[in-house]
Amino acid sequence: IENYITLINQRSNDFVKNLQLFLKQNDGEFYFFTRYGKVPHTSFNFTDKNKNIYLIFGKESTGIPKSILKDYLDRCMRIPTSPNVRALNLSNCVAIATYEVLRQWGFPELLCQGELTKYEW
Repeated sequence: IENYITLINQRSNDFVKNLQLFLKQNDGEFYFFTRYGKVPHTSFNFTDKNKNIYLIFGKESTGIPKSILKDYLDRCMRIPTSPNVRALNLSNCVAIATYEVLRQWGFPELLCQGELTKYEW
């Protein structure tokens, strides 16, 4: 079990180092999805298509480390949930966030209307 705990601690440290390196090496707007966010994801403005937008998510079990979040408190958001829900599935969160950005962009290159075959509207 000692080796397992050492491996987990190493991977956690690697995640923080890799994320810090990514934040330093890339220009753009960084947004962090976290249960510690004070505002919903819909209150951010993603409409400037000339800026690179990076949506940052943590692990389902632990989220983004607080050591990272502390420098970006004004960019921390949460997806509203029931107080009885500990966490949302990560892939669902990514889908919700991505579609919010796409909604604000007017759903570029996406079909916004469908049709029933064999029926006329």
